[in-house]
Amino acid sequence: MPLSPLDSARAAYLWRLQGVHPTVHEQLADVRHVFAALLGQPPCSSTNLLDEARAAYLARLSHLPDRDDRLRDLARVVAPLLLAHRRRHAPDLSGPHEDHLRSRAPVPEPEPPIKTYWVTWELGPIDAASPRHAAAAALQIQREPASIATVFTVQEVDEALDGDEPQGRTSSAFRIDLAQLIPDQELAGPLPAACSWKRRGG
Repeated sequence: MPLSPLDSARAAYLWRLQGVHPTVHEQLADVRHVFAALLGQPPCSSTNLLDEARAAYLARLSHLPDRDDRLRDLARVVAPLLLAHRRRHAPDLSGPHEDHLRSRAPVPEPEPPIKTYWVTWELGPIDAASPRHAAAAALQIQREPASIATVFTVQEVDEALDGDEPQGRTSSAFRIDLAQLIPDQELAGPLPAACSWKRRGG
């Protein structure tokens, strides 16, 4: 079906408009001249090809029976401008991050509840004249710069009871050797973020 004179004038104005004004804000500012002319204001003088295309479109609009028909036809100029602007600024969902953009953010796993544990450091057999001498030898070994404690006995503590007393330790004792679980370079690192040390009185 051949284009009507109005369709041809509209297409020519739209083509000139997009060629002269690259942004949608400039394009809509030019369309406002057409809108103002439809409301009775004098049209702009023709000084370039865009002005001539706008004037030709206005002349064809004037052949429509009433103002509502003219405004509806003007909307056919505005719609493709806005659609082109939207397409240029839409997020790219065709690249390698397509699944990431379309999917919801992953829900983080809940952190395990913090409990209180009674931890005893195990050193091993020490030959000494008395328990006090054995404890003093263990303290000396503990203070050596190269000494790293790796073997512990761990029991869960019920805070409702007296954790400093044996009856406050509610779980079975677990003997844990960290040297078998953690690489040597991590043994001397800082305390994990999920842990804290409660200094006991006495």
